[in-house]
Amino acid sequence: MTLYKAPFKFPSPDDIATAHLRDLLQEYDVAIAFNFDAPHDSELNHTITGTLENLQYFMMDVMCEVTREYFDCKAWSDNVKANHSIPRI
Repeated sequence: MTLYKAPFKFPSPDDIATAHLRDLLQEYDVAIAFNFDAPHDSELNHTITGTLENLQYFMMDVMCEVTREYFDCKAWSDNVKANHSIPRI
């Protein structure tokens, strides 16, 4: 099973309650972490880690259901597969 670690823009508390975000992370078995390597002014200052399918469902819920922003799952998934896989040890 391949895991992926993708950049993530933490949603505004006005869009999603912290408890709801936590519930989605648990439901889809996705881990969130602060990205200390991101530029200080980057909006993508967090990462999410999980299987590609879990990340897809998590992002669809966050983007479409919660923030109501357009989300191109195919393009996002292709980018994650090409650029953000975690090498197996």
